[in-house]
Amino acid sequence: MSTAFSKLEENLFEVEKQLRDSVDSRQEVINQIKEIEQAVRKELDSGLPQEEFERMEKLRVACESAVLIVDRVWSSYHPD
Repeated sequence: MSTAFSKLEENLFEVEKQLRDSVDSRQEVINQIKEIEQAVRKELDSGLPQEEFERMEKLRVACESAVLIVDRVWSSYHPD
């Protein structure tokens, strides 16, 4: 297993722990993701070469997906 993968896995477990342990964590994590998405959109709007544009567009879509996943994980720990 690569070091990069291990670090990513560690970070994901930390986010999940944060979502599980704090009712208020959902919006904080979503705001962090949206900040990243906003920076990505700014890059997309700046006029990138096609290959870079495609890579950044995938990252933007990943950010949108991440928000949905955060909502689902948080909801699984904090049902109404």
